[in-house]
Amino acid sequence: MAQLFEVIVDPGKITKLVPLVDRVLIRLDVEKERVSDGGIVMPNKEDEVYTTPVVAATGHDVDMRKYDFKVGDKVIYNEYDAKRIQAKNKLFVLVKPENIWAKISAED
Repeated sequence: MAQLFEVIVDPGKITKLVPLVDRVLIRLDVEKERVSDGGIVMPNKEDEVYTTPVVAATGHDVDMRKYDFKVGDKVIYNEYDAKRIQAKNKLFVLVKPENIWAKISAED
């Protein structure tokens, strides 16, 4: 079983975060509140944090023809095999592309 690993980076020392080789960088956008299908705003409880995982960048060895996602896509990934990184008050995770299980898209 993979070990959860977290890195906190000094925000004053980081200018760019680039995934290497075969890794995918996912940005976790924290949602302050949720909106129901009927348009009702539902604030999060203090102990609940909802995030939207968005592909931010890919390493140079990721063959994008093999995978059905691209930078900017919202995805579902295996969080137990992810390396969490906190930098510049933002939260990121690094995963291998095969640990991205699904792409989230709006219903037509």
